[in-house]
Amino acid sequence: MMEKKSPSVSVIIPVFNPGEGIKKCLYSVQNQTLKDIEIIFIDDLGTDDSMEVVRNAAKNDPRIVILVNNVNSGAGYSRNRGIEASNGNYLSFIDPDDYISEDFLELLYKKAEKTNADIVKGRPEHIDIHGVINNKDASTPLNAVIRAGLLAKKPIYSLFTYNHWTAIFRREMIMRTGARYGLARNSQDSVFLLRACFDAKSLEIEENAIYYYVSREKSRMRDCSEFRLQQEMISAKDMVSFIQPRYNGSRSQREYLCSKLRYLLCVQTWAMQTDGMRDAAERFLSEIRAYTSSLPFAEDLKKTSPIINVLLTYGYNLSIEPYRIQGLQQSILSYIETAKRWADFMEKYPENQTNHSLGYNWKKLYVQALTNPQLGKNGLSRAEKRRYYKELRKSTKKVKNTSILKKSKSIHLFLLTGINFFAVKRVIKSVVVKFLTPHKKKKK
Repeated sequence: MMEKKSPSVSVIIPVFNPGEGIKKCLYSVQNQTLKDIEIIFIDDLGTDDSMEVVRNAAKNDPRIVILVNNVNSGAGYSRNRGIEASNGNYLSFIDPDDYISEDFLELLYKKAEKTNADIVKGRPEHIDIHGVINNKDASTPLNAVIRAGLLAKKPIYSLFTYNHWTAIFRREMIMRTGARYGLARNSQDSVFLLRACFDAKSLEIEENAIYYYVSREKSRMRDCSEFRLQQEMISAKDMVSFIQPRYNGSRSQREYLCSKLRYLLCVQTWAMQTDGMRDAAERFLSEIRAYTSSLPFAEDLKKTSPIINVLLTYGYNLSIEPYRIQGLQQSILSYIETAKRWADFMEKYPENQTNHSLGYNWKKLYVQALTNPQLGKNGLSRAEKRRYYKELRKSTKKVKNTSILKKSKSIHLFLLTGINFFAVKRVIKSVVVKFLTPHKKKKK
């Protein structure tokens, strides 16, 4: 009897109340140019009619497999069930309210076959519910970061840390390493990526394979609650616990661990700015500090990150990086709150006012605050900008020694005058470029 051939890709889709989005998701997967696929839906016992749509489609498509959870268990548990039930050579994970380009799987799979890669990653497009592309993230695209990191021989796990749904993963590698999603309701994808990428031998990029991430205002992932804080902590501990027995003191591992702890500090910052969450946020900060202090490599982390050093030594949260919490970008007003925290810290512990490691991060705060895209044409109004600049200067002026900040001429002039010289330089540069660019003569 001939052995049944494995499908090229198993597509794993957890389903919990995606609403109308399930129709477009289902259509985009069923109509892939790569036909040799297995489509595994996991019913996580939602209350809408999404699974009814899936069951109707399954009547005419033998590629569809449906699993049903006994109780509502979350996306991580559901994806893990999909992994166990899968038969494909590669695994793809798609959220039920997103969709993919028609050649998404074919492009990824062809590159995987050609390069024998363990992981092949596509490109995300962030769109709204009307299909309008909305890539507002001003940071460097993840694919560019990964490419640069691979050239620098950095480990894959330290580069590919989010956007898990843009990639396919070799199933044999996943089963051999036991890589699975975390069971917490938040950041379970980061847990999977660490486990999957830690032993991965190769990662390739395919820019033409597009995953459409649909941003919805009422997404559960935007919720900020004490439960959310608990879940983020569980996932962070899961990742740190994975690294701990493998810890070798390398810079990559130290930077990875610091990045996960700084992410918790960013979540804490977000909670501090949420109505009714201040007390919970304070408790969360104490928990982060206590946990980090208990780690056997805590001293290594202090030496690696000035922000972690301040957390462990003084108990302050000086986190300044703009953060992405499932697509929720940090508000520009967060810079004012962060500047106040820096000023309070420097005022209380003046011996740090000339600390060069902290000074670099302090200046970085101002550069980010004064070059933020929201200060452009379609961002804050003129009156809002004036209030924003006034608050930034006010919080800093109470610090006696700001000599480190003043080493940047643009920041020094801003503190003196209130004028954003970063914006002035940007305008001058655009005028010069426009003047020097040759104009093409119109054809008659």
